[in-house]
Amino acid sequence: MKNKSIKKQEIFAIIFLILIISNIFFAMVNVNQVFAVNQTISEDINSIDSSKYPGVKEQIQQLKTKHPNWSFKILYTDIDWNEAIGKEYLGHGSSPKNLVPKTHNSSWICNICGVDKAYDNGSWRCASKSGIEYMMDPRNSINEADIFQFEELTSTGSDVNIVKKMTNGTFLQGREQEITNIANTKGVNAYYIVARLIQEQGKSGSELISGKTGYYNAFNFGASGSTSEQVIANGLAYAKKKGWDTLEKSISGGVDLIANEYIKIGQNTLYFQKFNVTKKSTFAHQYQQNLFAAKTESATLRNTYLDIESYDSKHTFIIPVFKNMPPKACLTPDGNSTATSGADLVKINVTTSLKLRKAPEDSTKVDWLWKNEIVARLGGDNFVLVFHKERREKLIEQLQNIRIHHQWQMKEREFVFGATIGVSNLNGITVPRAIMGRASIAYQAARQKGVGSVVEFSPEIEQEILANQSIVSNFLPALQAKEFVIYYQPKVNVADRTMYGAEALVRWIRNGKMVPPMQFIPQLEREGSVCKLDYYVLESVCAFLKDRQNKGLSVVPISVNYSRRHLEEENLVERTLEIIDRYGVDHHLIEIELTESEDFQNYEIMSEIIDEFKANGIGTSIDDFGTGFSSLNMIKEVDLETIKIDKSFIPLETDYPGKDRDLVMFHSIVQLINELDKKSIAEGVETVEQIEYLKGVGCDIVQGYVFDKPLPQEIFEERLASAHPYENI
Repeated sequence: MKNKSIKKQEIFAIIFLILIISNIFFAMVNVNQVFAVNQTISEDINSIDSSKYPGVKEQIQQLKTKHPNWSFKILYTDIDWNEAIGKEYLGHGSSPKNLVPKTHNSSWICNICGVDKAYDNGSWRCASKSGIEYMMDPRNSINEADIFQFEELTSTGSDVNIVKKMTNGTFLQGREQEITNIANTKGVNAYYIVARLIQEQGKSGSELISGKTGYYNAFNFGASGSTSEQVIANGLAYAKKKGWDTLEKSISGGVDLIANEYIKIGQNTLYFQKFNVTKKSTFAHQYQQNLFAAKTESATLRNTYLDIESYDSKHTFIIPVFKNMPPKACLTPDGNSTATSGADLVKINVTTSLKLRKAPEDSTKVDWLWKNEIVARLGGDNFVLVFHKERREKLIEQLQNIRIHHQWQMKEREFVFGATIGVSNLNGITVPRAIMGRASIAYQAARQKGVGSVVEFSPEIEQEILANQSIVSNFLPALQAKEFVIYYQPKVNVADRTMYGAEALVRWIRNGKMVPPMQFIPQLEREGSVCKLDYYVLESVCAFLKDRQNKGLSVVPISVNYSRRHLEEENLVERTLEIIDRYGVDHHLIEIELTESEDFQNYEIMSEIIDEFKANGIGTSIDDFGTGFSSLNMIKEVDLETIKIDKSFIPLETDYPGKDRDLVMFHSIVQLINELDKKSIAEGVETVEQIEYLKGVGCDIVQGYVFDKPLPQEIFEERLASAHPYENI
C-alpha cells in the first residue's frame, strides 16, 4: 500500500473472522563463520542515543505508553549496518541465506540470481538486497503487528490451557501436555514452540512427519534442497541420524536443539534466529532461509495472544540496534514505507475466488466484490474488507451467513460460517493506519459483545475500549503493588442475630480513589485475569484468618467469590487447597461462592468440582440464585450446601402490583431449599420488616445493608470482637 492519503470516497472497512490453512516448507541455514563483536544489553530505554539510532527510542516509548506491561531491552550489536546487510546478502548461486516465494513482486527477488534461479522446493528465489534491508531494519517491526519477533523466548512456565487453544484443529491436537512438559523442562516458551511447529509443518502436517519411513522431523532440521523430494529426503535423513523414530522424540529433540543451540546461546528471539546478529556465530547458525520467517511466526504468536486475551499482559522484547543505521527506516524494495509481505497481508484472488464484477444496476444485490473493493488477510483468521457504503447492510448479512454446500457419499451437506465484525467509515481519514485503527477498535468491541456481533466505530466506543485496555494493562502491576484491598460483609443468622460468617469483596484503590467493581470485574472476566484476582482474594482471606487464629481471636467462615472462568481450569481444587494449606487455615472456614451463569451450564464439570471441595471440607454456595436460565436444574444436578437468593426475589414491605405473586414465589424458593436440606441466604436485605418476613418463611441467613455494608478489615474486626453486634436491630 502506498504511503499517501486515501481519496475521500464512500467506502467502509471491516475486520472479520474466517479460517485459512496454509502449508509451506522452510529450511535451516547453518554456515560456519567467525565474526568478533563486543555487545551489551541495556534495559534503560531512555538512554538510547537518538542521533546514533534514530527513531528507535520514540517507537519503543509509543508502544510502552500504550502497553505498560511490556518491557524492552536494547541489544547494542556493535555491528556496522552496511556490514550486517552485506553478510546477509551472500551465497548467490549456491546457498543464499535469504529466500522469498517466487510469487513475490520482482523487486523482492535478487537481480543477480534472477527469477529463473530456483531454490529449495523450486518455489523460492534469492532475496534482493533491498528486501533484506527492509526486513532486518528493526524500526519496521517496532509496531503492534510485528513486535513479537523480538519477544524473549525463554520461559519459566507455560500454561497447557493456552497451548490447547493454539493446537486446536492442527496435527498437534492431543499433544498439548506433552509439548508443555517438554517446553517447561527446556525453559522455552511453549507458545513459540507450537507456533514454530505449525509454521514448519502447516496445520495438517507434511510428509516429514507422516512416519512412512519410520522417522519424523517436526522442525524441518536439515530439510533443504532444490526440489520437494530433496527437501523431504534430506530432512528424513537428518531425523534418522538423530534417532527420531516417533513424533514425540522429534518434537523433544527439536526443542532440545533449539534451546541448546539457539535460545541458551543468545538467539532467544525469532529475529535473532533468522538474522543472527548476536555475538556467537554471528551471521551464521541461522534457522531459516525464508526472509519472512521471523515476521510470520511472530504473527502466529500475536494472534494467539489476541485470541486468549493476553496481548497486553507482561511480555519482554529485545530490540537490536546497529552502528551507522540509516537516518530513516528502510523502505520496501518497491519504495513503500509499509510492508506488505506475503504472510502479513495476503490479497485474495478475487477474480477467481470471489468473482469480481461490475456494480449491478440493482445496488442491493450482493455479488461479493465490486470494482475498487478489496478483501485481504491480516493474519490468522482475521481479514479486512474495503467496500462501498451502499452495500454495508447486505455485505454484513452475507458475511454472517456464509453457506457452503458439499456432497459426500451421495449426501448433500451444508456448512454455515459466521463472522464477528468491526466496521468503520473513511470520513475524515487521511492515512491508511487510521482506518485500520478504527476498524480494529470496532472489532474489539464486537468481540466483547460476543461471537457474531457487529459494532460500528464511534468515539464513545473508542473511549470505552481504551478504558478497558487501561484496566487490563494496569491490573498485574496493581496486583503486585497490593492496590486491591478486601472488604467483608457480614452474614447474620435470622433467628438470633449472631454473625454466621462473611463474604470477602475486593475493592481497587487506584490513585487514592476506589474503583467500583463493575468497572473492572467484567473486563478481567473477559480477559481471564479475574482468576488471578480470585486467588489473590483467597490468599488475603487466609492470611487474615491465620493471623486471628495465631492471636487467639474469634473467627467466622469467609466466602470467596470464584468466577465461572475457574471452571475451565484443570487444577482448580488442587490450587485452592494449596493456598489454604500453605496458611494452615481450617478448611471449614473457607467457602467457595460461584455465581449462577446462563452461559455455563456444564453441570457435570461443576458437580465434580463441588464434590471435590466438599470432600476436602470446603463449603460451597451459589450466588444470585434465580437470575440464570436454569436455577432448578442447578440445584438438581449440583450438590451445593448453600443457596444465596438474589435480592430481586425478596418482596418489598410496601404494597405494589404483583406483590402477592412475589410472596408466593419467594416462599416456595425458601421451602424448596429447606426441603433439600440446604442453607438459604437472602442477600440485599435493607429493612427490619424484610428480616421479620424472612424469619417467618424459614430463611436461615441474611446479608445486606440492614446489618452492615461491606466493611474495611479493621471495622469488620471490631464486629468480630463484639459478642452480639446486631442484637438491637
